[in-house]
Amino acid sequence: MMLLAGVLLALIAPPGGDTSACRENPCGVTEVLPNILAWDGRIVRVRGWLRCPGNFTCQLEPSATPDYEHSATIDYVKAMEPKLKALNGAQIVLLARVTAQCSGEEICTDRGPELIPLRIERVLDRPKPPAKKAS
Repeated sequence: MMLLAGVLLALIAPPGGDTSACRENPCGVTEVLPNILAWDGRIVRVRGWLRCPGNFTCQLEPSATPDYEHSATIDYVKAMEPKLKALNGAQIVLLARVTAQCSGEEICTDRGPELIPLRIERVLDRPKPPAKKAS
């Protein structure tokens, strides 16, 4: 069991950088995106605002305001999809594997994922429900 924990901690630490990054404190989306190729296959904790528009793939945004240019696409994982969709609009910490599947030489016909979700670690903030109209 200790060996497995050591292997997971080694995977979480980004190569060649601060080994505490993304281990105790989650990285922001804007910290993960520039390191997609270097962190490919690494497990990270990443925080951001979840956007799951309709039937489309969920995104992790750097702020509560949608910013698709700086968002990370979350890969479709059947067991995770209902959990992610239920938290649409919330600020979360996601444990995920970084993937450079469509960021290097491989060409994808649609926007490829940058994060493969493993589990939702924390919900930091939930969107406020709309105010009810007075009758």
